[in-house]
Amino acid sequence: MDPRQLCGRVEKCYIENATKNQGATSVFDNQSIYVVNGANYVGQECLVRFDSIQHGMALPLANFLTSQLDGHPDSLPKEDYILYALWREGIFRTNRAPTMQEIERYYNPGKKSCVLFISKMANSRRGKFRINHNNQDIACSSFSKCIRDLPNPQYSARLVVAEGEEQLQKVRTAIEGNGWVPILLEAMKYH
Repeated sequence: MDPRQLCGRVEKCYIENATKNQGATSVFDNQSIYVVNGANYVGQECLVRFDSIQHGMALPLANFLTSQLDGHPDSLPKEDYILYALWREGIFRTNRAPTMQEIERYYNPGKKSCVLFISKMANSRRGKFRINHNNQDIACSSFSKCIRDLPNPQYSARLVVAEGEEQLQKVRTAIEGNGWVPILLEAMKYH
């Protein structure tokens, strides 16, 4: 498969070998791939998200999403899904909403221009933040509108991080209500 056609796709892969820097290798479509943050999942099937072409990389690049496969399709094009994750109580953050770097310590599905963070106190008027690499902006009013306003999946992973189980369920409902498949990310094991 042409690497440009893989960009943004979610696929099920068997993680074969650990490499340095928490990476791993797998095989997809009879071709070796490199899985960022896959080292702790050797011997398991996982969902991965293919990222844009990386110059200087010998193998196509994918990012670990989850080893919890129940209820997730084996394969999805970039337009058909939204990633979402739980920001658990007690995970440190420096502000009202975590920074992009704080989120990436636990959830890193690949290149992204922004992440939508839903605080546990979010309602129709407050508590929703659009986080990019440089700042945090207050996001739109409803969960559904915020999710519809996520970046183009051709260029960026679409990720919503919710603080607390109640908000997580609201996010899932909003994703499904807009016709997308919700994919719940698993926090990376080395934390």
